Amino acid sequence: MEWQPATVQAVRKIIDDDLKECDDAQVSTFKRYAVEPYLAPILRQGKTESVVVVARRQDEVIYWEDVEEGFNRSPVASDGRILEHWCNQDKLGLAVNAWIDERRKSGVKNLKVPVVQARVTLLSELGHGRRLLNTGQYRPHIVIGPQSQRVATRTGKTLTEKYLGVMFVGGPEGMSPGDSAEVSLALMYFPDDAYDEVQPGATFTLREGPLIVGFGVVLSRSQQAPTT
Repeated sequence: MEWQPATVQAVRKIIDDDLKECDDAQVSTFKRYAVEPYLAPILRQGKTESVVVVARRQDEVIYWEDVEEGFNRSPVASDGRILEHWCNQDKLGLAVNAWIDERRKSGVKNLKVPVVQARVTLLSELGHGRRLLNTGQYRPHIVIGPQSQRVATRTGKTLTEKYLGVMFVGGPEGMSPGDSAEVSLALMYFPDDAYDEVQPGATFTLREGPLIVGFGVVLSRSQQAPTT
């Protein structure tokens, strides 16, 4: 089936379903900042498209990213444009946690999954950098393979590579296009995925959906995330 943009009606149904899985703090926080869902413009892979905004707190919104199928947060411009395209596949409760003071970094502290140290470089041609890299709020994918790859492998419109979900939990707060840095990546779907390919010396490209935004190499792998 060919991908179609999400409708406001479809996102309302997603909200209703996700709220059933939220705890009291998440529900009350969402209701405090919820807005009537509406379409807002976003620059995505060089094209102006639209996403559905579901909540707003001051100059930040939570929106449904219909390509990655998850809720994300972004600053919003005075004219309503979504300023940052994120690729997280978050449930509504996880996105709302960032607006609950005591939970902003609790997800990082409570991780019980392996963590790798990696050297990552963002592509210089990116339109903007990436931020919140040490808070657990940036959750792209990596694909093990040559660092020089710049186009995702497809059969027709289907992506055929193995995408491995990771969470940035350590390193600089932000990186600009062209920057390199040593970062900590939590292997967030372990043990459902053993991440056997992610071993010291393995090279990879960093993905946001089909878009390649950087590359890197694994330096080391621990058995569990740090507790601080």
